[in-house]
Amino acid sequence: KETDQKSKINFKQPIIKSQLTIKISDESLDACQMDELLNLRKQVTRLEAERAGMDKKMVKSRIEALYDPLTQLPNRRLLIDRFHHAIQTSKRNNTYLALLFFDIDKFKTTNDTYGHLIGDKFLIEVARRMQKSIRQTDTLARLGGDEFVALLTSLDSDKDLASSQVTLVAEKILMDVARPIKIKSQAITHKIDSLCRVSVG
Repeated sequence: KETDQKSKINFKQPIIKSQLTIKISDESLDACQMDELLNLRKQVTRLEAERAGMDKKMVKSRIEALYDPLTQLPNRRLLIDRFHHAIQTSKRNNTYLALLFFDIDKFKTTNDTYGHLIGDKFLIEVARRMQKSIRQTDTLARLGGDEFVALLTSLDSDKDLASSQVTLVAEKILMDVARPIKIKSQAITHKIDSLCRVSVG
């Protein structure tokens, strides 16, 4: 009967990550055996640490391959991948999508005037404002230098309405970036507003 009862029980096997746990509690082990077990546990600990380090390196390398290191925006490679997916979604849902190309006018002048450190901070702030101006479903990418691209997806199925949506987003981005940008560097505040303008094409 006991065997029958056990056969009726449904055991669900959980997914268990491989892990080796060594417990040393047997007082009957001699010194040699204890040393062997201690060495084995040290080896397991070292291997687990190496595996964790490899996982972190893989994540880091993937991030570096897909994202711009300065602004943390998607780079050209990730943008192309998302663009291909967006095209398929657009065809499936019969909706429009759009690509907006932005560049910062006279950005070289800003770099020459304030230095590359201020120029980098300026780009980071521009990227932050542009990112805030688009929807979460859209993608803002940095191609390099002062060039950015906004991928707008899931626009209206009507061409005129979709065009109006694109215009509103572009105007909002330009308006937000046009506000003066203040950057502090060594207790000095740089107000950059007349040298740089973001244009869309």
